[in-house]
Amino acid sequence: MSYLSDAHRLRKTIAGLCMIGAPALFLIASLTTPGVAADEGVQVGLIAGDPDAWVTSEILLLAAWGLFIPAVMGLMHMLRERGAAEGNLGGALAITGTAAAIAQVGFGLALWQVAKTDVAQATTMLTGFADSTIPALVLFALPLGVTVGAVVLTWALYRHHLAPTWTAAVIGASAILFAVASINSTQELFIASSAALLVGLGALGLRVLGEPVEDWEHTPVLG
Repeated sequence: MSYLSDAHRLRKTIAGLCMIGAPALFLIASLTTPGVAADEGVQVGLIAGDPDAWVTSEILLLAAWGLFIPAVMGLMHMLRERGAAEGNLGGALAITGTAAAIAQVGFGLALWQVAKTDVAQATTMLTGFADSTIPALVLFALPLGVTVGAVVLTWALYRHHLAPTWTAAVIGASAILFAVASINSTQELFIASSAALLVGLGALGLRVLGEPVEDWEHTPVLG
């Protein structure tokens, strides 16, 4: 109980665990999904062909995005004394994109429910959303805010010498890969993006878990 009552240590632990857990779940989800495709008919066919794999992947994605929010807040916390402006901007973009991505998962679960019984109706449903401006913006375009937000956050960490250069570079590269994968609907790129994020953000999470509370409260500048 004394551990839980230490608010600073608890926040540090949650942030570190989420920095590791979120990308790990992203990777498992990207490996579990039966596939992603730009063509609506092909996508629905993949869902209908293995609905159990699809729903498992979507649930894992939902959990991953949930853990991603505390991870982003942890990065913002690291920037609060140096680079607060970049931290707030990047965090706002990343969390807004995460909210849209969670909505996208909700749509994927609805699509799964329909595809199990009526493939044609599911195809019509997906096509209608893809062809409509507002739903398409919310469900497909806004998650790219995660990419811009992550790049801003990692650039700020690098610029203010608050994280190793290689860590910031790998996280930034994973965010760009995520954008390309989203635009091209490529499962292999989603896997590569998740793996890179696990390496970069996971390493940062291990550092957060292992550092003393004093370093968490006042992120030290690296040599």
